[in-house]
Amino acid sequence: MAPIADDNRRRLADFWDSSRSYYEQAAAANPEASPERQVLLGYLRDGQTIVDLGCGSCENALWVPRGCRYIGFDVSTAALVMANEQGRPGVRVRGDGALLPFASESVDAVLSTYALEHFHDPGRTFLEAARIVRPGGYLLFTGSAWDLPYEMPPSLDPGRRLEVAVRRLGRHLLSGVDGRHRFDTVPEPRVLTEGYVPDADAVHVTQSWLLVRFLRAAGLEIVEHRSLPHGPEPGGARGLYRKALRLVPLWRRAWGNTLLVARRGPELSTPSYELLPL
Repeated sequence: MAPIADDNRRRLADFWDSSRSYYEQAAAANPEASPERQVLLGYLRDGQTIVDLGCGSCENALWVPRGCRYIGFDVSTAALVMANEQGRPGVRVRGDGALLPFASESVDAVLSTYALEHFHDPGRTFLEAARIVRPGGYLLFTGSAWDLPYEMPPSLDPGRRLEVAVRRLGRHLLSGVDGRHRFDTVPEPRVLTEGYVPDADAVHVTQSWLLVRFLRAAGLEIVEHRSLPHGPEPGGARGLYRKALRLVPLWRRAWGNTLLVARRGPELSTPSYELLPL
C-alpha cells in the first residue's frame, strides 16, 4: 500500500505551491536564528557548499557563514519565488527530496530545519541526503518528533489513536530484537480537505529514535542528538502525565522536537525500510 497516493502527493505539492501565506507566516516566526538553528549552523564553515533541504523561503541563507555556497532546495515554487523577491543569498532549486539532482559527494553539508515531517519518503530522502554529502560532511536536522506514544499529527483519526499508540509502543519495546526500519506515514493529510492548522500538512510521523537507528544503519555517525520543547509545556493533568512519561528511559528524549547531527563516513550502506500508512 502506498504511504501517500500519487494524487494526494500532487495535491499537497499544489497546496505548498499556491500557499504564499503559509511561507510568509513561517518567515515571520523566524526573524532571527533560533537557538537550535544556531547549533546546526555552528557546524558550517566559510567556503563550504550547503544544500538546505526543504528550505522554504530560505531564511537559513541569512545565517550561514559568509563565503558559503548556499543552495536552497524545496518543492514549492511559491517559497522559492519569495526568496528571490526578498534577495536572499544563494541559488534556488525546485524538486523532490527523494531524488536530489546533485552529484554524489558534491556538498559539505545538508541542512534541514523543520521539514522532517514533510518528507513523503523519509528513508529515500535521508539516503539521498547522505549520498550527496562528502565523507566527513554533515547531515544537520531539526524538526517535529512525535516520540511519546499518544502524540501524533492532527491528520490521524482520533478514534484510532489508542490503536496506533499501542502499535508504536510495541514496536519501540521490541526494537532491540527487531531490526526492521519502519516509518509511519499519513496517507491523506488533513490540510487537503480542511485547510491549514499546525502540522496538518505532515506526511512523515517523525520519531527520533527511528531516525537515529536508520542513519546509523546507513553508515553515519551520530555526533549530536538533542530533544527540544515544542512550545510551552501544557498545564494540568496532561502536563503532569508528560513529565511522568519522561522519567521512563524509553521517553527521556521525548520533548516534541528533535535536533540531530550525523557525520558521513567513507562508506555508505543502503538499509531496507518500510513505509507504514497510519
